[in-house]
Amino acid sequence: MQRSTTHRIDLLLNALNVSQSDFAEKLGITPNNVTNMKQRDLSSRNIEKIVKAYPQISREWLMTGEGSPIKTNHIVNDVFIPTGDEKRDRQLDTLSQTTYTPKRTYNSRTGVPFYNSTFELGFDLWDNDQNITPEFNIDFKPYNNCTCWCLMIGKSMSPTLSDGCIVALKLVEDFRILLNDKLYGIVTYNGLRTIKRVRDMGDSIVLIPDNPEFSEQTIEKKDIIKVYQVMGNMNML
Repeated sequence: MQRSTTHRIDLLLNALNVSQSDFAEKLGITPNNVTNMKQRDLSSRNIEKIVKAYPQISREWLMTGEGSPIKTNHIVNDVFIPTGDEKRDRQLDTLSQTTYTPKRTYNSRTGVPFYNSTFELGFDLWDNDQNITPEFNIDFKPYNNCTCWCLMIGKSMSPTLSDGCIVALKLVEDFRILLNDKLYGIVTYNGLRTIKRVRDMGDSIVLIPDNPEFSEQTIEKKDIIKVYQVMGNMNML
């Protein structure tokens, strides 16, 4: 059912969990401009402002009010590369054909915690402060078996991982052997915290950026504190 523009904007603010003033600031307009939006049909210019500021918002929904305000996500990433296990591959194939919508939740028993800090800073905090709490949880079925979500910064993994995206990470309990060319979050004793592809060399690993402007780096496994496999990524909710 098509909804009025007023109702649509109110639903949008609720879906984003932001106030009208915060929404206006993000778009670079005044709160009064948002009020004016509610009183008339959304112009193409305003729709462009909204989807630029909030890429997760459905352009079609803004135009028509049909469907969901949050864009659905088709899961297509390394999680679904065939494993060789026929039963498991069937399950992964089923998941890859399914459309899911990530949801923000404040129920600690639902989804996976999101830490609103960068990978570099966040892991240092998690290692040393047992009292730190996530900002919210992300309920996104294909990734609900991960350890956490966190913010990714930097351009070394562009275009695979964009600066400012969030990544789903799963703790690797035993990192004596890592899978070549997979994405991992690496934390070392000397303060290195980075996400890179790896090449396992036995006692050491080579960190490989996707962006050719950055150089490879070799580190010893004995210097590693923790390893997290990158299971997926998306724009901020």
